[in-house]
Amino acid sequence: MHLIGKDDLDFEFLEGLLTQARSIGTFNRDGTVQRVKATDRLVLVSSGEGELEFIAIQPARNMGEAESLALSLLWDERRKGNTVIFEVD
Repeated sequence: MHLIGKDDLDFEFLEGLLTQARSIGTFNRDGTVQRVKATDRLVLVSSGEGELEFIAIQPARNMGEAESLALSLLWDERRKGNTVIFEVD
């Protein structure tokens, strides 16, 4: 995954995508809830609630691949012992 920080030129665009993207699930890491979302070209992971410091992105070829990558990420977090909530069927 690539990390995009607040100072990056693409940050505002990606922040807008987060509001439009399909929610796949959430996980709790170090007391911070992180949202995992998908678009037809990206998997996006927020850096927590409130004001975002960074957004992690993973490119995908289509929505199916983005959803698959997002679910895989959530399962990995669950295996690490983090609390995970899946929001898709």
